[in-house]
Amino acid sequence: HADVTLSTVHRAKGLEWGCVQLMDDILGCEEIEQKLFKDPQPKSPEDLASEMHVSYVAVTRAMHKLIVPPGLLPSPQTVLKEG
Repeated sequence: HADVTLSTVHRAKGLEWGCVQLMDDILGCEEIEQKLFKDPQPKSPEDLASEMHVSYVAVTRAMHKLIVPPGLLPSPQTVLKEG
């Protein structure tokens, strides 16, 4: 018997699970991809801080195991260069 919970990052705030798998459900939606990944405008410090906060919440929900698709989260070097 296995329990599976599907949640957004925002709804998962304050909750923890033994194993968490992050999904790249925004990929494939051209409008969102354009805004997030191909926008020629540099991100503001506020936007970067918000993205980092959401990323932090997402990766800290796992108590034992975290599964992240390749390329889903920015590398720390990228964040430091942009910030």
